[in-house]
Amino acid sequence: MSSRHCNSATMNSPPRLQVAIVGGGLAGTLAARVLREHHDVTIYERGKTAIEVGAAINIGPNGVKILEQLGFDRTRVGSLPVGRTLTWNKQGELKLESDMKCVEEYGADWLFNHRADLRDEFLRLATASSDDLKIGGAPAIIRYGAEVVNVDVDQGVLTLASGEVITAHLIIGKCPRFRFPSVKILFSNLLPTK
Repeated sequence: MSSRHCNSATMNSPPRLQVAIVGGGLAGTLAARVLREHHDVTIYERGKTAIEVGAAINIGPNGVKILEQLGFDRTRVGSLPVGRTLTWNKQGELKLESDMKCVEEYGADWLFNHRADLRDEFLRLATASSDDLKIGGAPAIIRYGAEVVNVDVDQGVLTLASGEVITAHLIIGKCPRFRFPSVKILFSNLLPTK
């Protein structure tokens, strides 16, 4: 492994892990933002460019509070706070009208966002310079056109369609080619022992 990924730890800080994230969508880019301050993160995205499909996605007040701590900029996304909800039955009759007071009741807005704009913001948070975000650590690296075809979680190894083999201390991803299609995590023996 390169020295970038095996920094020696001081007595007070754990080593920086090499983290491989399979997939550069909403979950992958947000995970990269969370981890980049303390670890070296690379996202492996099979697509050739940053494309997100879908329509609206909403984030409740608790999620908004977390995102704002990570530097989320709702103006970049064009987020719309929910001010009021209307509920109709299948006959088209208005059954319920509610004024939403999320900030007063929960401490943050309930936001509606366009999925592609939200993904662009998560990508910015993952890859922008640390100085721009006023955080420590290094920006995540995103590799487009890097399709993962095999994962060996026991060894911490990803194999790309190109034949390139990647080693990592921590693998995060969801992929139909994984033996178990859920989050996969592998820690190496680099963690300090007591």
